[in-house]
Amino acid sequence: MSLSMFCSQLRRASSGLLNVNENNIEVKTFREGDLYVAELDITNANGKDVGFYFCNETNNPENVASLYLYVDDDDVLFPDENQQMLVVNGKQFQSVVIPCKPTHPSVDVKLYSGVGHDDSNLVPWKKTLLGIDEDGARWDYDPRIGFIWTGPTETGSSILFCYLSNYLHKIHIRVLTFIT
Repeated sequence: MSLSMFCSQLRRASSGLLNVNENNIEVKTFREGDLYVAELDITNANGKDVGFYFCNETNNPENVASLYLYVDDDDVLFPDENQQMLVVNGKQFQSVVIPCKPTHPSVDVKLYSGVGHDDSNLVPWKKTLLGIDEDGARWDYDPRIGFIWTGPTETGSSILFCYLSNYLHKIHIRVLTFIT
């Protein structure tokens, strides 16, 4: 899969201005009439390329267009396939994002609590039922962002597991949450 994007300035959400030192990313800049253009080419896109890409005018940074890139790769389910643990810090009564984001919307994503990586020890976390939980906090899910926990009412820490699966693979990523 390849992607081409044209704009006057390119950046990726997770890393700011685009790093063109990656083997599969090429950025060409040129002038087209009165416009300065940057062309982004991603060849052999993989899970590391998943995410938001933004174009904006250099002289008018408020004029922004964005694109979210998914990669349908049966072997890579999570954008950072080497990450074993996520640490999430949040504040009581403020939105908290638990970034369980798949590389493609067809990947099944669930949030669990429990101990270990054995499926029999994992139980669906009661608060991941989308909607409003018994503590009055609201839960939503967006595969481009993750689980959005609006207004956690309790402080403390918890250990959760982000469980991603498709018909070939399943992975668990430990999520440490700290709400102050």
